[in-house]
Amino acid sequence: DSAGGNTWTKGGEYTNGQGGAAAGATVSVWYSVITNTIPSGGTITATLGSAVVAKAMTAWEFDIDAGNTISVVAGTLQTLAVDGTQPGSMTISGLTSGEYLFVRGIGRESGGSSAFTPTASYTALTQAESATNGIGGIRAGGEFRIVTATGETSNPGWDNRDMASVFFALRTEAP
Repeated sequence: DSAGGNTWTKGGEYTNGQGGAAAGATVSVWYSVITNTIPSGGTITATLGSAVVAKAMTAWEFDIDAGNTISVVAGTLQTLAVDGTQPGSMTISGLTSGEYLFVRGIGRESGGSSAFTPTASYTALTQAESATNGIGGIRAGGEFRIVTATGETSNPGWDNRDMASVFFALRTEAP
């Protein structure tokens, strides 16, 4: 990021490969507890392999108490590939009752209406789409929910495309 000095951690990554060299979709979700504020108009940059030509990125900001850390709750990372259909349902269960940030990231091949409908009580992430560059593009999106629970289900609606999803729970810890 343009502020520098912040550490980014991968929450989850998954590829729905379709067999061709440039087919399918990958989703990768990263997070950081920002120690150096990214100024208004600042940037976050993802560096990908040179062979990746269709790429999109979206970001969202959440607040946590000063000094707290955040991490993916062990055992919650779920992955799902769908081909030519809706994103599909994903469930996390069996957690100790507490407050969690449930995040679902979706990488989706472009085309279609791109109308995204978040799961009830979830907030949609801002969508971003790559230029097609003469090939199929990629759209980044997803949803999140902060709730006190022992588990959650994500089942958003999106038009029928090939997609890759990751779904996991984050929890903050006091120092």
